[in-house]
Amino acid sequence: MKVAPFIRKSGVDPADYPSWNRDKLITELRKIVQKVYSGNRLEEVLREIIGYYVDRGEEKEFEFYVNRFTEFLSDLLFVVPTVDGIMARRNAGWEIYAYSLYHYNDATWNGDVPKKLRGPVHGSELPYTIGKRKMKNAEEVQANAEEQAVAEVFQQSFIEFVKNGFPSNDHKAWLDVGTDADIHYLQITPNPKMKQGFYNGMQSRC
Repeated sequence: MKVAPFIRKSGVDPADYPSWNRDKLITELRKIVQKVYSGNRLEEVLREIIGYYVDRGEEKEFEFYVNRFTEFLSDLLFVVPTVDGIMARRNAGWEIYAYSLYHYNDATWNGDVPKKLRGPVHGSELPYTIGKRKMKNAEEVQANAEEQAVAEVFQQSFIEFVKNGFPSNDHKAWLDVGTDADIHYLQITPNPKMKQGFYNGMQSRC
């Protein structure tokens, strides 16, 4: 499967947001599962997926269904492979450091996107690591103390990791993933915190 074309074809047109409901979400999930799964347990797999991505805390509004579709794609393409890679490398004796970016700047989003659909997305680290930013009010963002704090966490940590082998920064001690089933990770915000349980639900799905 070529990932980039798959992502483009799987995107949701903003004009279609209001049409998203339970039936549409289930239909789209089924289409994707049928493309990537060829086993003889299709209906069982679909029941489990629907239970997790549709039934869990279901809210009868289009933002909920679009968000859950996005969550499914994110898990399929990024989260599950990431957790699988962390576990495999840790078991092989590697020293691993994990993080999850919880911060986003509203200026990165088109004003037409509903508030409930906004948040950090794949590639959101780029403005803080290599300075790539696509927004109209870049000067305001650069002067923002929260943005500066997040940039410092990334930049200081990455520099120290390259130089010394561990990602230290002036904001929060960044521990490795540890040996427990609940993986340690740095939750990156303007006030970063060490957390435990990095995508716990995904470990049983890897």
